[in-house]
Amino acid sequence: MDKVRATLDLVFDLATSSTGLTIEDIRISRGVSRSTAERMRDLVDEMFGPLERRRDGKTVRFRLHLPKGLNFVTAPTVAEMSELMSVARAAKAHEPARADRLESLAGKVLVALRPADRRRMEPDIDARLENEVWHHTPHPSAVRHDVLEAIRHAMLTGRAINIICHCPSHGTPTTHKVVPFGLVLGDPAYLVAAAVGESVPYLLHLERIAEVLELDEEGHRPADFDLRSFTERTIGTNTDGSNRASAGSRPDVSAGHTL
Repeated sequence: MDKVRATLDLVFDLATSSTGLTIEDIRISRGVSRSTAERMRDLVDEMFGPLERRRDGKTVRFRLHLPKGLNFVTAPTVAEMSELMSVARAAKAHEPARADRLESLAGKVLVALRPADRRRMEPDIDARLENEVWHHTPHPSAVRHDVLEAIRHAMLTGRAINIICHCPSHGTPTTHKVVPFGLVLGDPAYLVAAAVGESVPYLLHLERIAEVLELDEEGHRPADFDLRSFTERTIGTNTDGSNRASAGSRPDVSAGHTL
């Protein structure tokens, strides 16, 4: 699968590059030998080509013009569109001009899609946007990608999860069986969740989550739960730029009512 993914990534790069890529470009970007880079180019040329060849001094640049019907290779994914639209929403409070530009870009990308593709993607995009908010202008965070994706999948499929957390107030890792209500992204980032069988949500630091296991047990947040309203009530930004958090108290919740 890694080889297939690497080849499809190369198809995307060759199709979106305005100047084309040299074998050296492919070798460096993929971290492979020159002979492997040449084999990857030949595979793309055979499956999706022919590749356009442009002379650049002593080197040759390769570029791919996708045949009609293969534009799906460069079409945005649900995850990519959701990220773009989520960041646009997050920028509204502090950078409205930037937010407008990002929203305009998202709209242009959606309009450029085939109507059937747009109709297929829109429900999934809406579902992801309902499950995630930014509590301030986005900043880098230490949240692991596999943790995020596991939580996202559980929310979209309506499953409860077991999570293992490393909390400074505990000497050993703690385990929580919860229903994920949503993700509050930013720095710090949080998982909003409630213990299975309970309805009062609380916050868990995403950076402290070491492992997520999706359970074969249904777990849906209440139908009237609004993630954005909850975030506005419980998380804010102090005048010095630091974040504060408060949520319903729990016996095992550390200072700030978060884990």
